[in-house]
Amino acid sequence: MRSIQTQKLATIGFFTLCLLSTTGCMTPEEQEALNASFLIGPQASPTPAAPDVQAACFDERFRQPAAQISRSIDILFVMDTSGSMNDNRAKVADGLSAFVGELPVDVDYKVAVMLAHGSKSAWTGKFFKLNGQSIFNSKAMSVSDITAQLKQMVLAAPVDANGEQGEEGSYSLMQGLTTNLALNRQQGFFRTDAALAVVFVSDENDVCAPYVGYPSMPGMTTPEINLRKRDCASGLASEAVIAQVKSVQADRPYMFGAVAHVDPKYSDAKGNDSYGWGYMEIVKATNGVSTEINDGSYTTGLAKMGQLATQKLNLVLDYTLARTNVESTSIKSFVDGGLVDHTYNSTLNEVHLVNGGGALSVVDVEYCLKPNPNPTTSPSPTPSPTPSPTATPCSGLGCNGGIIGV
Repeated sequence: MRSIQTQKLATIGFFTLCLLSTTGCMTPEEQEALNASFLIGPQASPTPAAPDVQAACFDERFRQPAAQISRSIDILFVMDTSGSMNDNRAKVADGLSAFVGELPVDVDYKVAVMLAHGSKSAWTGKFFKLNGQSIFNSKAMSVSDITAQLKQMVLAAPVDANGEQGEEGSYSLMQGLTTNLALNRQQGFFRTDAALAVVFVSDENDVCAPYVGYPSMPGMTTPEINLRKRDCASGLASEAVIAQVKSVQADRPYMFGAVAHVDPKYSDAKGNDSYGWGYMEIVKATNGVSTEINDGSYTTGLAKMGQLATQKLNLVLDYTLARTNVESTSIKSFVDGGLVDHTYNSTLNEVHLVNGGGALSVVDVEYCLKPNPNPTTSPSPTPSPTPSPTATPCSGLGCNGGIIGV
């Protein structure tokens, strides 16, 4: 079993001083500002199973984190550089202000572009640089200046080496998060105190798409199949890409988005464009946001991604269950005692709640295990471990609501 990641509460000492004070130490305005600030990951506290839980059934309880101020996010665009993308690149830059506009005020954000190049390119897993600039920093530049320079950058992005098309987004990202991670951090990206938003931009399939459960590989040409054999053998599993992002982010939030063809049946008349195989599986597995690349503008889609980034930062949306072999139909999710809608990803063994609440809200996930095909004795209820208390009682700061999440 793997436990839920937890976030140490930097504000515990502060709240303790407030409780000991007879005059109080936060004005209503300060409380509101603190409640609106980013939360850096789950403060989940499993508790013993409820006394009326049946055998082989469990109740896992978690508590939303207390408000902790962190106003940093890295925004990475992973760009397809094939010729058919020329008319779409500028629209991505134009939509950046919509993305940023949905983030909380005074956010420190950085923007970078990584080209979806294969192993023969000098840009694989690195940030594309134009006129000496590779990272756009909100502390030094306005949104309009970043948008203008980003547009120049994506329009100037070269095709892949040796005539290759630049359609290996997941491969390049993985190189950026592993082989080139130290180099990329030296440039000030993938910060150890920042959330991360990864947005894939492509009008075709990812060459390294896993194609799990499909007898063929839709959208793949013979040259692409050869590139796939060279760089990623039988493909890169979506779970592997997600796991690597999780590893780099530790307990910091992350989200995935995609500007791609979102209909699996899509194919243009010439057969050049296709559904975003690979990219779309990653986005769906993490409850991210996608927008159709044929839309006239990406403003709405990128704004939704900005909204999701804010939610991911402010609320815990997903929880990994402590036990496997879960009977999905038995799962019930509650926030502060109220039943809430959820989805369950059996591959990741994660429950995702649709709606959320505030700091220190209590989340319960009830579920049962699938029956043992050859039972010997009736199993006894097994309580979850009870850790030492890590959060103050739910009082103020939005206790009437909550969320289960990634």
